Amino acid sequence: ARELHHRFEYPPGIRDMQAGIDFLRKHPACNKKVGVVGYCLGGTMAYLAASRTDADASVGYYGTRIDSYLDDGPKISKPLILHLGRLDHRTPPPVMSAILAAVDGNKNVETFIYENAHHGFANHTRSDVYDAEATRTANERSSQFFRKHLT
Repeated sequence: ARELHHRFEYPPGIRDMQAGIDFLRKHPACNKKVGVVGYCLGGTMAYLAASRTDADASVGYYGTRIDSYLDDGPKISKPLILHLGRLDHRTPPPVMSAILAAVDGNKNVETFIYENAHHGFANHTRSDVYDAEATRTANERSSQFFRKHLT
């Protein structure tokens, strides 16, 4: 999985994500609103969905490469939540500061930092990093956010 992660190409991934959004909007069970949620690499994809697709709302958990796309921060035109762990080795203080600066002032973006949370804090299969309290809080925020923007 790590090898695939390193080889992942974001531009084709974004096109695929938009194709998935388009497909879902046409589904008879869809109310025509589509949200994106992602973890790790998917957290970066959720960030990019908010600036490069027409998803109605996006939630990113501990995106690993958001700092490679800081120019997208001011361009985010759809609602986005970013959940970040203060102790995440993938977003050490200088990287987290750069991410926060990139979205600062963008009314479409909410950021939440979980003080004792590591990378992968919402992964209940990883007892070394799982943080039940941070996960509960992040999931409640995400659910409320999606109810607001997708119903």
